Amino acid sequence: MYLLDDYLKSNGVSRYKVSKISGVSQTTLAEYKEKELKTFPVYLLDAIGMVTGKKSWEVLEELKWMENRDDLNGFEQFLKKHEASFPALEIKLAALLDTLYDKGVTIDPFSFNRFENESHDDIKADTEIALKNAIASLETALKNLEDGKPPLPK
Repeated sequence: MYLLDDYLKSNGVSRYKVSKISGVSQTTLAEYKEKELKTFPVYLLDAIGMVTGKKSWEVLEELKWMENRDDLNGFEQFLKKHEASFPALEIKLAALLDTLYDKGVTIDPFSFNRFENESHDDIKADTEIALKNAIASLETALKNLEDGKPPLPK
């Protein structure tokens, strides 16, 4: 995935247009084509915002979402680490993340600290349970939102 190019494309702009309007060189923009968001300097976010009509913090939030969404908010790496794959559940997780994002809810990346510190007799079955639990939590958040409540209890 090319985060910068994908983001620009989703906003109907090119690196050329960003360069022309903001003054950031195309060479500089090309250098960030394959880099992670954590390496993007503020001036780059400002330049993108200038062209898309967004504030730099909005650009940052949207880029964070795109970066995390492609990783299923951390679940993809978790599943790879444990050599597990559950395509139907992964699609369901992605759909819920997208739906919540479309409704203005930002979901932080999932943390697996407790899972990693526990012992597991059947790691594949336990990763499936963790994925199902995440889906259940997101379904609850969506239902709460639809009922006019905060997505997740405080």
